[in-house]
Amino acid sequence: MSGATTSCNGTLMCVMESAGERCRNCGDVGEACCNSSGSQVCNTGGVCIGGSCQSVAALTCDDSGSIFNVGIQDMNLCALRVVAVRATSAANALSCATNSGMLGAGEQVYEIPNTPITDYEMCVETESEGRHTTSVRAFGDYEAQRCTRWTRCGDAGCTSVALGACGP
Repeated sequence: MSGATTSCNGTLMCVMESAGERCRNCGDVGEACCNSSGSQVCNTGGVCIGGSCQSVAALTCDDSGSIFNVGIQDMNLCALRVVAVRATSAANALSCATNSGMLGAGEQVYEIPNTPITDYEMCVETESEGRHTTSVRAFGDYEAQRCTRWTRCGDAGCTSVALGACGP
């Protein structure tokens, strides 16, 4: 990360800590979970169990079904992870993921299966900090804006939130 732009290279994951956004080597299967905005998160294909990212690719609802990738997000609509679920339909995959016990407190499924997590650059403006670029992980534009408003605007709130990096 450099300056106000917060994007990470390689296998590093951007996490929100008390001191601000930082790049950390965490979140892959077999690694420690990343602590971000008070939640423990893993990259695609992993779920945080006991502080370590474990593979969830084997979650099966119907042995004869197809694989559906189901997105898991928090209540702020920030993307947490994607899990592979074997089911006979997209609706069954969502139901299976919801009812299988794999969701932690404050987690919910994203309604459109097979949607990847996207790292969104967001231009945020607050009265106290002015304009700066930040990043969030979300499943869609609306979710990215909501995630940004709830996790990057502080107690005073944002005066504006826009998709993309802030211009000069």
